[in-house]
Amino acid sequence: MIPIYIGALRSRKLSPLWENKDDEDTEVKVISGAEAAKFPFVASGVLLSLYVAIKYVSPELVNMLISVYLTLIGAYCTKYYVYMQLKQRKIMEHPWKFKKMIRIPYFMPNAEALELTYQDFLAYFLVLPLAVLYFYTKNWVICDIFGVALSINALENMPIGSFMIGFGLLSALLFYDVFFVFGTDVMLTVAKNIDGPIKLLFPKVAGGFSMIGLGDIIMPGILITMTLRYDLFRLHKREGKGKNIYFLASFTGYALGICATLCAMLIMEREQPALLYLVPFTIVSILLTALVTGEFSQLWLYKEENSE
Repeated sequence: MIPIYIGALRSRKLSPLWENKDDEDTEVKVISGAEAAKFPFVASGVLLSLYVAIKYVSPELVNMLISVYLTLIGAYCTKYYVYMQLKQRKIMEHPWKFKKMIRIPYFMPNAEALELTYQDFLAYFLVLPLAVLYFYTKNWVICDIFGVALSINALENMPIGSFMIGFGLLSALLFYDVFFVFGTDVMLTVAKNIDGPIKLLFPKVAGGFSMIGLGDIIMPGILITMTLRYDLFRLHKREGKGKNIYFLASFTGYALGICATLCAMLIMEREQPALLYLVPFTIVSILLTALVTGEFSQLWLYKEENSE
């Protein structure tokens, strides 16, 4: 729940009504309904491809390639937040800046500017040993650090445009999660054979680890972060009546969904598709709040690109 809370606070920069923007904030493209509709199919294709590669190619090779890729992403996200702390505290602040235009063939259609400051170098210096240590040891604490940073980064930069799109996307992902966990061994095979920071790990007293995939944090989280921006819209429109009630309701619903997931694991004594519990609790908490406040129509018609 920590990355969702932090990601929600940082995602307020996506609202045109948020005044405390800084020079690091950039324009982010809102996810359209068509893109959201494709997402479960793309996710299924990626998951099945990894499953086939693990089963019939080499689990060690797949694990190594994916681990390197995800470790670099997790380390970069962690570096960003270290850099932000250095910048806010004005540590090693200096006007010098390295700047060069770069283009990676086949991956970048156009050249982009690479800019580095002393604070960037210090942030990389602090994070790089963690990345190397994780790659060789697969330490669960470092895995969780990278996973939390990756989750926060996704949550603060993934606006979904409207609640209608969010409800539809989460509903589709619920069936996706249930099918690949209960209907096949695909999800668990991939999760257990990849050591990269695509999950948060929690050690058990009896040995081994419990895990939750980052998708179970990020996908409901993008809807929860949107409720905080909707509360900002309501604060601007209705002069603060019921401050942050949608965010508090959805955040509480997510917490209850986590509790329901844990109870189901204990009762059934097997892994559970977390979205089966997280999605209904999160969506129902938002809809009930809208019915109680009499804002169901406004909630349904709300679009972030037009929230001003």
